[in-house]
Amino acid sequence: MTQPIFNPSYGPMRVLGYASGSGATLFRALEMQKKLEQTDEGSPFQIVGLFSDNPDSKAVQLAKELNIPVKTLDIRQFYKEHNAPIKDREVRKLFDQKALELWEDLKPHLILLAGYVWATTEEILDALPVVNVHPADLSVQKDGKRAYAGADGVGDALRAGEKQLRSSSHLATSELDGGPILVISPPVDVIPAAEEMSFEDYRKYHLKLVNEQSRIVGARTVYEIAMGHFQLDSQGKVLYRGEYVPLGLRFESWDENKPLPERPLEPLYSPKSIAVIGASQKLGIGRAVLENIKTYGFKGDLFAVNRSKEDVSGAKGYKSVKEIPKELDLAMMCIPSSKVLDAVQECAEKGVKAIVGIAAGFKEVGEKGALSEKKLMEIVNRANMRFLGPNCMGLLNTDPKVKLHANILQGLPKEGGVAFVTQSGAIGAALLDYAEELGLGFSQIYSTGNQADININDLLPVLEKDESTKVVLCYMETLPEPARFRKNALSLTRKKPLIVIRSGKTEAGMIAAQSHTGSLAGDSAMIEAMIEQVGAITAKSLEEAFLLAAALESMPLPKGKRVGVISNAGGPGTLVADALAERGFALPFLPEDARARLAEKVLPEASTGNPIDLVATARPEHYALAAKEMVRSGLYDALVVIVVPPATVDTGEVARAMLPYIKEFNGPVLSCFFGPNLGRDGRMVFQKEGIPSFPFPEQTAEVLSKMAKMETSCFHHQAWPDAQRPSLSVRKDIRRTLGKNKGFLPPLQLRDLLNEYGIKTVPTWGLSEIGSLEGIYKEGTSYVLKVDHPEIIHKSESGGVVLGIKTLRELEESIGLMKKRLPGARDLLVQEMASGEMEIILGAVKKGSLGHAVMMGLGGVAVEVLKDTVLLPVPFSPAEAHIALRKLKAWRLISGYRGKKGADVEEIVQWLGSLARLVQDFPELSELDINPVIVTPEGLVAVDWRASWEF
Repeated sequence: MTQPIFNPSYGPMRVLGYASGSGATLFRALEMQKKLEQTDEGSPFQIVGLFSDNPDSKAVQLAKELNIPVKTLDIRQFYKEHNAPIKDREVRKLFDQKALELWEDLKPHLILLAGYVWATTEEILDALPVVNVHPADLSVQKDGKRAYAGADGVGDALRAGEKQLRSSSHLATSELDGGPILVISPPVDVIPAAEEMSFEDYRKYHLKLVNEQSRIVGARTVYEIAMGHFQLDSQGKVLYRGEYVPLGLRFESWDENKPLPERPLEPLYSPKSIAVIGASQKLGIGRAVLENIKTYGFKGDLFAVNRSKEDVSGAKGYKSVKEIPKELDLAMMCIPSSKVLDAVQECAEKGVKAIVGIAAGFKEVGEKGALSEKKLMEIVNRANMRFLGPNCMGLLNTDPKVKLHANILQGLPKEGGVAFVTQSGAIGAALLDYAEELGLGFSQIYSTGNQADININDLLPVLEKDESTKVVLCYMETLPEPARFRKNALSLTRKKPLIVIRSGKTEAGMIAAQSHTGSLAGDSAMIEAMIEQVGAITAKSLEEAFLLAAALESMPLPKGKRVGVISNAGGPGTLVADALAERGFALPFLPEDARARLAEKVLPEASTGNPIDLVATARPEHYALAAKEMVRSGLYDALVVIVVPPATVDTGEVARAMLPYIKEFNGPVLSCFFGPNLGRDGRMVFQKEGIPSFPFPEQTAEVLSKMAKMETSCFHHQAWPDAQRPSLSVRKDIRRTLGKNKGFLPPLQLRDLLNEYGIKTVPTWGLSEIGSLEGIYKEGTSYVLKVDHPEIIHKSESGGVVLGIKTLRELEESIGLMKKRLPGARDLLVQEMASGEMEIILGAVKKGSLGHAVMMGLGGVAVEVLKDTVLLPVPFSPAEAHIALRKLKAWRLISGYRGKKGADVEEIVQWLGSLARLVQDFPELSELDINPVIVTPEGLVAVDWRASWEF
């Protein structure tokens, strides 16, 4: 198992700088922060404060000028007060503890040692991750040790005859310049020593150069940690983006491998020049892509690259991109996978800014293809290019100023407001094929393929800013970089709808989890909860996704649940009415005066209820009158029009007759002109005016239902009020216990930890901590005896629980029997027996890169049978917690019904918030199960709890 040093799901990483002198490394990180704040995605970290051992340091003065909070504690004065020499380790621990108490209110996630000259002790190192920047290459080994660790890394390297010097960052440990290496700078060349220069001057000259590298190293390290790119495994080994880097992330030049915010995407979606590599006179993908680009009206420079240097369809031909005399924004890679690496290298040498890889044959075909894809990305990153694909169909941008049809698809899609991002090229092709029938128009389309570089998270900010895009439709097979998705999707859905259709949702073959929480919170459930949390709509099928996109492209969201239905046939009208009612919509009748006016003018057989049934032989003017009364009544939040075309009805005329009144309506209008042929004219009239029309009547109800949920699912991400949580010192002690016990926290300490977060537990004692049973026993109180055993998870199934113990003798006998029946127990727990109206379960679970989620539902032994639970990905707000609880099938039971008192919902929400804070404070927590929690008249009380940790 691996976990990030920092999980970006929890928001920007809060960085505290430690400095004794100028603090230049910290202020370089601040420069980077300010620069990143100007980009689409903002900065993933914030400098929240400075701590200095020297109140008169330059760092303190500058921090105050920049309004950065400052905490100081004079280390020399501290030692003087303790009458100890400056190297006294025990006094240093006291100093570090005092410093921690000073800056704890800044709530940092990470400490950056920015020229801090004193060794830090476990009082700091066990509390937070600490990054140190060292002016030497810590990857160099001598006799199994780091050759240039220590105070004079530059001098030691020069004495050893090194020709190049580097700077390193690492996670600090109690070992001097120990801990995993994170980033190593590009080299600084050593100059030959001049005869008149002393070694000290020689050393200082090079130290100054290396320190300049150190400042960049520090800033880049902070950025990479904040993005979640660095992970640690259970042995403390470092991974970068999932791959082990035992010698750190090594740079040969800062001009290579720049952070993604410094590599703009405009050359991809709005290029000024394009080369199609593999386009020739022969029929094939290369030629097809080039002709798509040309015929769609691309206004920039277009070139063909092929072995014969052939001109293609008016585009000048060259043998290599390097021969093209102009700068290139975009290269379309339309060649076999075996030739792609060489072509990408040529693009790198040419300075191409973005590449689209059409060819398959990479990681989707196995280990050999994955290796090729890795090499491809090494070239791309060195050259700071962006790469779409491989194994994709290309992209489309219908913006009149761009006119880019750079893909392998046939036909010219209609311009419109739908942006489509898809991992599957086939699904993209299918949507384009259906587009005309549904009246869909597109703003942009991206096929991301293997997503070696560009994925949905890169494109959401682009589509959020694009004024032509009204709705974003996304097909995902995987959810890359969940933290970025959460951030970028949430930003987008505040402005425009996001529809997600996802494959790979089943979890067949999943190994049984250790706890109820784990088994009820699979990866798929977590992803679904995260998608819903950001305000996106999850479509159950491609059909539903396409229909939703058609509706949301042109229709507003309904402001309420009142729907008016106009039909000319009882059967379809009834089907729609049933479908709407099942989804919680109301179908109010028109006012009596309006019904009377309508009845006078329509056919005698017609019904003026809701649905209005105009009967099959109704004329176009009858539809117009019905639309007029419904629209002008002001009663309805949405309208549905259903037309079944008998031989005497011209559906086009029906649609045209209704349009003047439909256009007056301020809510959504959905329609169904039945029949692929007879209904076509009506559909075309409505679609031309931006009114969606669907093949079947019930589809209107399902789409309207999804639209209504969007209107009510605007989550308010307000902060939690100041709430109970333990100090950093308490958290530090817990981590020490976990480390000592190899990831096990005894139930009594877990009890104390839960209490620190405001989670009340039933009075509980361990036989290991009490002197005698007489000291805890109270007459008239019932007790429960439980086992704490390393091999027993579900105690009730293993005879590890005895309930209803009423006397001291019963308690003593039960203890003796349990010791005999279950040898090897770590402890036996005695609890006061709690009772209440119901039992609920609360828990938390960690799902890899998805982060943590908190779970709640009905509890007790039936939890896995009922499976009535909700998941809340962390972080979440109180409002989101309330909304989630109302989705439980047992909501009425939990909240109270028919005069029967339920649980205190506000208290449940507060407990959920407490669990969210707990997992944020302890990212090592992999599962927490609190089951059951008893709902008592006095409030919630936890009676059983267990946790597993990654240590």
